[in-house]
Amino acid sequence: MPGSSLSSRTVLVTGASTGVGVETARRLAGRGATVLMHGRTAEEARAAADMLVATKGVDAERLCTYGADFARLDEIEFLAHKVMAEHPDLNVLVNNAAMAAPERHTVTDDGNEIALQVNFLAPYLLTCLLAPALAGGPGGRVVDVSSSPHGTAPIQWADPHRARRYSRLAAHARSRLTLTVFAADPRVTAVSVHPGASPAQGARHVVRLCDPAVEIVDGAHHDRDARDDLDDLGSLSSLSSLSSLSSLSSLSSLSERVALARVTTENRTTGRPTGLGTQGDVLDRDTGRRTT
Repeated sequence: MPGSSLSSRTVLVTGASTGVGVETARRLAGRGATVLMHGRTAEEARAAADMLVATKGVDAERLCTYGADFARLDEIEFLAHKVMAEHPDLNVLVNNAAMAAPERHTVTDDGNEIALQVNFLAPYLLTCLLAPALAGGPGGRVVDVSSSPHGTAPIQWADPHRARRYSRLAAHARSRLTLTVFAADPRVTAVSVHPGASPAQGARHVVRLCDPAVEIVDGAHHDRDARDDLDDLGSLSSLSSLSSLSSLSSLSSLSERVALARVTTENRTTGRPTGLGTQGDVLDRDTGRRTT
């Protein structure tokens, strides 16, 4: 059954060039929302939008495109400022952009383990910078697209970047866990969701959570492999077992120290940061291959 109109909603979907992201953009635009499609590059985002218009019948007027590499935190800050300037009425942020952790320990230019940065620190920074818009109107919310492996690895507070003992699977699970726990942050209304096995299934769940007519439980996690009842949006997946006030406080402290502090060195004249960390490998978040 078709959902209600979303013609009054503006939604930013990160990682909208493929998979769950592009299908989410298609469904949101089909219900009348203005969709801001993010890709790793502006060209990727534009190509995805053109595909939706040419092959899926999406109204081009419903789509806007943006590029930002989540492996570079200065690009996240630039993205947020651009979105706030052009769409101050932003209602929803869908944190969907993600990557699989690489086989070997890889550090970004910002000095962070790459999966932690792309899958959590960058979304955290983007959410904080967009919070004034998201919290400023009725029905504002964040939908964090997580994954079921988030419960398989604890957060190592003493070594959050896993510099001493790196495991690809553990790094990925840890990065997804931090995003899931972040949904409980009180600064914005947020939920997290494991989208399921297919882009179509995942997008259906994400779009429903974007609908202001759907009541959500702030901080809830919805595992769609475990429970696929679309009317059951109050299943918390025992967030009390995933986090506590102390772990959330530690998570916020870690994020603010690592992510936000790095952009305080921005040169306001050029709009670019200075004093970033050691050059590291930059990986494509879809393939995991080194691009530089």
